[in-house]
Amino acid sequence: MTESLSSGGLPEYLASLTGPIPYPLTNDYMFHMVFQNAISVLKSLLSALLDIPIQDISDLKLLNPIISGEAIDDKQVVLDLSMELNNKKIIDIEMQVANKGDWINRSVFYVCRNITEHSLNKGDDYADLLSAVHIGILDFNPPDAPARDALYTQYLLMDVKTHHVYSDKLSLNVLNLRYLDKVPETERQTDLFKWAGIFRARTWEDLKAVAKEVYGMDDLVFTMAKLSEDDKVRMACRAREDYDRDLRTQYKSGYNECRKDMEIKLAEKDKSLAEKDQSLAEKDKSLAEKDKSLAEKDKILAEKDREIQELIAKYNSTK
Repeated sequence: MTESLSSGGLPEYLASLTGPIPYPLTNDYMFHMVFQNAISVLKSLLSALLDIPIQDISDLKLLNPIISGEAIDDKQVVLDLSMELNNKKIIDIEMQVANKGDWINRSVFYVCRNITEHSLNKGDDYADLLSAVHIGILDFNPPDAPARDALYTQYLLMDVKTHHVYSDKLSLNVLNLRYLDKVPETERQTDLFKWAGIFRARTWEDLKAVAKEVYGMDDLVFTMAKLSEDDKVRMACRAREDYDRDLRTQYKSGYNECRKDMEIKLAEKDKSLAEKDQSLAEKDKSLAEKDKSLAEKDKILAEKDREIQELIAKYNSTK
């Protein structure tokens, strides 16, 4: 941020922030702009996500900065944060609150893209291959993801039987904000839990209450506040919010349409099964009637056989 306050004026400015946050960090445009403009805050987030001391983050280079307030013509663009850490890792962080139904495949694509585009140049040795880490901060449950009540999960390439890690050069991580309330009390003192609370904050009071527990978070609140006062930034945030709302509507509409089609097909199958059951019942009834008829005929034949035997016996007795 080009604008700043003196250390004496900062507490007073922060104290004046009250009420709803116009565009919280779950807005991917605001998310990108805040961390682009507050690198110290980005380092704090990386420290929590990667579970490394912040002092170990010596070199951090943002690979995809955007101009503040610049309109994003392609609404489908993903406003992820791509960065190079200590010349060893390519890290991609994506804020995603709208369920587009394709997150798992997209995250695999992004982590592979980071390896191919940023890791090696022509002629480089494979020993120089950088690690690629994709971190998704989600506010929904991916439909194809395994059921696991965990705030943070990490996926690696490993042997499915022995769980031996084949390579740590590729990692897919998920911070699922939906599980924030399910975190046990014993695990709520971690910086990762506090960061999840920061992402879920919807008022300045809630944001400041959580942020004060994480070192250096005054910069986060200040940066968000100043960006929220920029009309161009607000317009860009609103455009992203409208796009996400449209996506959720389309996804829900598609889901409802699919569910309706499924219900119709199930009803048709139920009707077909009912008709088959009725047909089988009628056949069973017909077979039962035939069995009864055969039983009666067998009874008549048995009676005739008895009469014949009696006549034969009577005839033999008169000889």
